[in-house]
Amino acid sequence: MSIFHYTSIKSLALILESKKIRFTRLDSQDDLKEIEGLPENLKSYFFISCWTEDSEENLSLWSMYTQMKGIRIEFPKEFYLKYTHKEGDYGNWGYTKETTCPLSIDEIR
Repeated sequence: MSIFHYTSIKSLALILESKKIRFTRLDSQDDLKEIEGLPENLKSYFFISCWTEDSEENLSLWSMYTQMKGIRIEFPKEFYLKYTHKEGDYGNWGYTKETTCPLSIDEIR
């Protein structure tokens, strides 16, 4: 299974140069629906990268993420390391569930 990321040519160059995927602060996203229900004190502590599992190209995503001038890259769905964080690993931020993410606790802090 694959996942897809719509991005600009400039961002692709940065990905290839650094061999890293950039994550953006959750409260900096254009779509505020992505953060609905999340406690206010967490919104500046979580970082995301937007991908889709839809293998069919989507004109809305082309427009939103590339202004119709970018590319769509494909990766295997499980291309990153996974770290499981137990309840309470994040400190007293109001988040109490176990979660999985691509960063270790040391990288998060």
